Amino acid sequence: MGSIPGQSEMLGKVPYSTLLCLPSSEAGTHLHLNLLYPSYLFKGTKSFLWKLGIPIMGLIAALVIWLYFVGNREELSSPGMEKVTESFLEMLKETQRRFPHQEPQLWARSTVLLKKHLGATTHSEPSILMFAAALDAEKTMRCLSRSIAGAYASALGSTAVEIDGSGKNLLDSDKVKMEIDQRLSSEFNEGKKAAVIHHFQDLPPPSTLLFYKYCDHENAAFKDVSLLITILLTEERLQTNMSFPAAEEKVRDFLLKRFFEAQDPGTMNMDKLSGLWSRIAHLVLLVGPEQEYEENGCKGPVSGIPNDIDGNVLHSA
Repeated sequence: MGSIPGQSEMLGKVPYSTLLCLPSSEAGTHLHLNLLYPSYLFKGTKSFLWKLGIPIMGLIAALVIWLYFVGNREELSSPGMEKVTESFLEMLKETQRRFPHQEPQLWARSTVLLKKHLGATTHSEPSILMFAAALDAEKTMRCLSRSIAGAYASALGSTAVEIDGSGKNLLDSDKVKMEIDQRLSSEFNEGKKAAVIHHFQDLPPPSTLLFYKYCDHENAAFKDVSLLITILLTEERLQTNMSFPAAEEKVRDFLLKRFFEAQDPGTMNMDKLSGLWSRIAHLVLLVGPEQEYEENGCKGPVSGIPNDIDGNVLHSA
């Protein structure tokens, strides 16, 4: 085999002691690489790449950190919001004390949802809770839902809006829809942070499609608010310790039947109702009876709720 020009000089650059310490195959490879790619061709290259790599790595690290904070910005709370959250939790704890016979999971799940939403610096969607009760807990559900909404609103220095759907099932659907829309839009634009829709099941079925506007996840008209929806079932009482999937299925089936058996279901169909349900049923909680409230109603002032509930209920025309 012919020699490569300058081969002897290149071989001289490889220490003999190094070649002796290498296996024959590695020594041959080392010699081959040195012959083909003399080290003087790369003089300074490693230093240059190292200097170039440091700022690039810094930029990548900064980008990763930025993406992390952007992706988790809803969970970041300012000191001011931490105080707001603490205030809410204190009021919610007091509410729990006044309703001692509710399932622990009702408080645990509602607390997690509302606390996360309340402490967010930006909101991608409203927080939505649905409460359902049998006839023996009708007043309890009203008092409980308005107390939770009031605590949420009060922590933010606001008050809650209350709209009552009772007796509206025979009214003109378009008129009811317009009244509710005007009321919610007006109150939320003025800074109200929570609303309770009592007796959702009594609203004219087509009018409920309005809640696509307020509950459509990231497309909701108001994302920094909390909506509480109550549904009164026709059963006298509910079984205790019902699982959450079973409770959700029960309430959904009831609402389907209720709306499709309505005197004027209007444009409501299964697809629309299924779409509506997916937006309003983020969390379905069953409310049990509390004797004090079933006998006396909602007595005493509630934080975040005006004393005169009649002044905050949407009346029939």
